[in-house]
Amino acid sequence: MTEEQKRTSLELSKWLQENSCEIENENVWADVDVIDKKEKRLTTRSIMAFCGQTDIIANAYDILNEICIKYVKEFWGDSKWKKEHRHMVFDLLQQGKKQEAEKYIMEHSLFNPKNK
Repeated sequence: MTEEQKRTSLELSKWLQENSCEIENENVWADVDVIDKKEKRLTTRSIMAFCGQTDIIANAYDILNEICIKYVKEFWGDSKWKKEHRHMVFDLLQQGKKQEAEKYIMEHSLFNPKNK
């Protein structure tokens, strides 16, 4: 699995940021200078700082290790359902359904204003 496959897509990353997810992360989506143009790329804050670039768009979270484990409380709260949510995301990812897993996160996480 590539780093990009493990991380939240640009769409989900921006959505989380727009919905008040303020969990800092070393991995980010950024506008990176490539030859004569800018491209949206997955990179790290360290590389951006080293290159003197500051066009960070949003944090890029590791879906399994950060959303489902490290920040489980921030994403799913203390509810009795947090284990179910983690398992659903994990199952969708195991089936190769990353987009569905991300949609599930958008619909059921505490960052969805309907769930607060």
